[in-house]
Amino acid sequence: MITILDAMADPRIFGKWFASPSWNAWKAFLAALFALPMNDAQLALYRHHTGRQSPPLVPFRECWVCAGRRSGKSAVAALISVYMSIFRDWRPYLGPGEVCTAMVVSPDRKQSRIIRRFQAGFCRSIPAIAPLIVNETKDSLEFDNRTALETQTASDAVRGYVSHVIVNDEVCFLPVDGLSDPDKEVISAERPCLASLPGSILLSISSPYGRRGCMYEAFEAHYGKDDSPVLFWKGTSLEMNPTLDPQIIAAAFEADAVAAAAEWNADFRSDCERLFTLETLDAITDFDRPLILPFQKEEVA
Repeated sequence: MITILDAMADPRIFGKWFASPSWNAWKAFLAALFALPMNDAQLALYRHHTGRQSPPLVPFRECWVCAGRRSGKSAVAALISVYMSIFRDWRPYLGPGEVCTAMVVSPDRKQSRIIRRFQAGFCRSIPAIAPLIVNETKDSLEFDNRTALETQTASDAVRGYVSHVIVNDEVCFLPVDGLSDPDKEVISAERPCLASLPGSILLSISSPYGRRGCMYEAFEAHYGKDDSPVLFWKGTSLEMNPTLDPQIIAAAFEADAVAAAAEWNADFRSDCERLFTLETLDAITDFDRPLILPFQKEEVA
């Protein structure tokens, strides 16, 4: 089976877009995601961006990417969704007439168009893939191997789908009316869609915002944890895309250092907490105190 790195290196497939060394950090990320052999440079990048030491032995089923603006997130998300749709055979796991869908879930329609255009550009331009397209709409591409690519907003219903890959694009900025924790609600609805396909992937990518929500919780739970089954990758814009103009980033830091640190350096913001900061709550919390329910009386020593 051709690996995703093989496909990126092959000029007949994705090679003409990803030949530049500027994609090296993303190639290290993909080697980690799919548990492919790493060279010394890739291993160093893996350790730097994940806080881990040991390279993975098995592919990850869930991954979070916290990266700065213009770092290449959309192109890589499109690459993964197309690769997983074309170079894997999911038909043995599908019921009669069933199609497995690679979904991209974005905050709004305008955002979803970015990855959709990358997907369409790849599929139409690669001679080996273009003939496989059997149906195309503004939001979807369907192939003759019973897979499809589809873009949705976070407000759309995802229940009922069977999916081999789901990408949550800019997951830190998902607005869903009436939901206090939209990212959690969306991801909870997505997980069952992936359950019946071995090797399916849940990928959430975003530049960060405040220290709350699913992205920050995943960072706290999985970053730097060698034994975690969930991959958390964190990188600045320039680390992931060295072709960016550093003067533009420097100007952003001069204008608003806090905002620029989140936008370009992928740092979670500390200036947009709720009423109390995490540090304040931690400072006044007695973590050794036993739980006392409202209907219980505290024992007096």
